[in-house]
Amino acid sequence: MRPGFLFCHDPLRPARPDPEFAAEVTAVRAAGAPLALIGHDALTAGDPRGAVARVPRDSGPYWYRGWMLPAVEYGELARALRERGCALMTPPGAYVRAHELPGWYPVFAELTPRSAWCPASPGTPPGTAALTELAGQLAPGAGIVKDHVKSRKHEWDEACFVPDLRDPVRLSAVVRRFFALQDEALAGGLVVREFEPFVPGGEARVWWLDGEPVLVTAHPDTPADRPRPELTAVRAAVAVLGCRFVTTDLALRSDGRGWRVVEVGDGQVSGLPRGSGGTAQAPSPGVPAGDDGSGHDPADVLVRALYGAPAAVLGGVGDGGAAGRGPDGCSLMNTAARTPPSLGPPADGAWAVIEANAAWASGHYACDGDAALEVLLRSSRPRAEVPAADVPFLRG
Repeated sequence: MRPGFLFCHDPLRPARPDPEFAAEVTAVRAAGAPLALIGHDALTAGDPRGAVARVPRDSGPYWYRGWMLPAVEYGELARALRERGCALMTPPGAYVRAHELPGWYPVFAELTPRSAWCPASPGTPPGTAALTELAGQLAPGAGIVKDHVKSRKHEWDEACFVPDLRDPVRLSAVVRRFFALQDEALAGGLVVREFEPFVPGGEARVWWLDGEPVLVTAHPDTPADRPRPELTAVRAAVAVLGCRFVTTDLALRSDGRGWRVVEVGDGQVSGLPRGSGGTAQAPSPGVPAGDDGSGHDPADVLVRALYGAPAAVLGGVGDGGAAGRGPDGCSLMNTAARTPPSLGPPADGAWAVIEANAAWASGHYACDGDAALEVLLRSSRPRAEVPAADVPFLRG
């Protein structure tokens, strides 16, 4: 079964899609893909069943393309859809891992500014002692503050940038202002990151589907700038992350140290740029480009890629998974790191790890032999050469 698309409806005209997503809605209709509407306001107000009331029952799996949702609300959306015999192409665990920095950072640690974080609640910023300890995990110098998802970069001096992370007075002032502005929108907790200088010219947003770049656009904040990033190292990290549909925002360091990952995001809630930045660029051979005058619209490129994606990697949708992924469409290694041992499927419908064994002593049964060999090779290297993403799985 091919996937459909979920869009938020217009708050004033519930039978119509939110005009913010008009270009994608047009592309979905042109592709002949199924389309359904959900109520974003109802979802955020705690009424997930009401939010999905317009979604036809047993209508198949869906890609969500809409406004950002906190992890809890995304999980409620998934459960409400399951009650109607439907499913999301991105399950809640994968959404959180791509959407929130603590989920994706271990995989991208070598490619992104060094970061440290701590839990925090809206309206309750950490005290000076806690902030000093947090900043102590990073190198001296400038830094920025944000939550698990967003920064206040448009209030750069007052609520984002810290000239010296070893200055507790300034760090505390910026954090307090950040919490005041975020208010109830604070996501997850506080993140402090080392500041890295980037060249002028904006960020590139790369759209990945099943580990492959299907689209490169400008970042929505700088639609007139269209840098062309190098993707080799990022491609490898995206594969390890194991989420089906993600975006990476890339910028070039001004000191010549190459392209850096500024943010990773779940592709369902990542925005396309408007204006001149809305022309597709080719990240690799075979992907349509707009620079040659062909004028491919990014909404069309993205919708065609998503509509053609197999739906068989979802738990409860189809009958199998892609190589290297678990039943929720995520990397099995990441699943093992998150999931406690269990004697069977948990009552909430999520997948659990039944048993963990040394890779070199396990039979590969019906697995892909080449993929099994890759796991063996990764498990046999010297400890000093183990990538950061594999460190949680070391024993002894």
